[in-house]
Amino acid sequence: MKKYISILILSLIMVGCTNSSNQKDYSNNEISSKTANDEIDLSKKEEHAENIKENEENDENKIKSFENEKKDKDTKEDSSEDKKVEIDVKKSDDDDKEDKYKKVKDEDNKDKKSKEEKNEKESSKVSKNDYFYLPASALVRLNEDGEMVDVEGNTKPEERNKFYDYVKYTNNILVESNISSPKAKIIKVTGKEKTTLFEFPKGEDFRPLGMIGDKIYGFHTYTSYNEEQGIDEMDSDKSAIGVVDLAKGKVFDYQATVGIATGTIALIQGEIQYTSNTDKDSEDIYNYDLYKLDLNKGYDQKAELIEKDFGLQYLFGQKNFENGKASWHIRRADNDNIYVDGKKFPFLWAEMGSQEFIGNNIFYFTGVDAKGDGPLDHFLSHLKIIDIDSQKEIFNQDIRGLKLFDGKLYYLNKDKEVKSLDLDL
Repeated sequence: MKKYISILILSLIMVGCTNSSNQKDYSNNEISSKTANDEIDLSKKEEHAENIKENEENDENKIKSFENEKKDKDTKEDSSEDKKVEIDVKKSDDDDKEDKYKKVKDEDNKDKKSKEEKNEKESSKVSKNDYFYLPASALVRLNEDGEMVDVEGNTKPEERNKFYDYVKYTNNILVESNISSPKAKIIKVTGKEKTTLFEFPKGEDFRPLGMIGDKIYGFHTYTSYNEEQGIDEMDSDKSAIGVVDLAKGKVFDYQATVGIATGTIALIQGEIQYTSNTDKDSEDIYNYDLYKLDLNKGYDQKAELIEKDFGLQYLFGQKNFENGKASWHIRRADNDNIYVDGKKFPFLWAEMGSQEFIGNNIFYFTGVDAKGDGPLDHFLSHLKIIDIDSQKEIFNQDIRGLKLFDGKLYYLNKDKEVKSLDLDL
């Protein structure tokens, strides 16, 4: 049961403004300027690639046309003076065409160079003094003295009072929870700044599942103060799967999930799937049923039963891009493996770490053990990334923080240097 509770928490992990209904700016500024709705959208990149390809094909056609015309000219033989004049004129025309072609080519090269310089300039905006996300832990940065500190300036993150969860399908949206007293915020992080997008009332917390459009979905918890024990406790009779509607500045709960015992939950475009054993024999705690909520229906909808006796299986939401278009999937796992289109990938229990789908990759996060007699470095985590298509490990390093920007993974390495990795999103 301990592992089940750990997995419940794990499945809700991973993955600023006010709660005013007039709030309009939810854009993810860490993404390329061509990206919208705080989601990693590569369709513009695909369109750009197609334009380049089309321009290259046009250039090739121009070259072929030009060469054919010259070939025809060179093969013509006529001793008459009139023909000679025609050839001279033709040659002059060809020279003009060649000059025009070179001019077009120069302009194309200039345009490509300008775009490359712009991309390089955008990438240079990622600084080691920016905020980076330390998975399932803290928001960190390097201070003026080159020391790792959290958002409160603590050099020892174990003393921190704030905890951060990544909002899936975004680059720079996080949920900030207050450890000492339940009170959560949804924030947007841009460079060295963080802005509040929504603030929950005191006594409420939120574990995000992801963001689609201007709505953030997650497990909405309520707490009440236990005077006898002197602590805040989760009120399981009120907690539910909820939605923060940023456009309206309100949070809504799916009534079918209020007070029920949910296991794992996954969000994709159009639906939420979750497991529950509420209607099961209390002695059979590992026998779950699988349910679905329709995101296009109201918050008072009845949950749809998808599969009975689903068992203690785990769910992951995945969004990747195929030919420039978003593709959504629910992925399943058992106690040993994650299954993706007939392929098997390792599944980590909470005691070993956590995992999450980011684009067409699985990110594995594990802690870093202290070596020898040295102290444990709380500002260090280990990240391994496996590419789903190739099933190859493309990254395996200790990191001090990460962020997604312009289709790349940027991270602070162990030596506090900013490095980047191209990702298949």
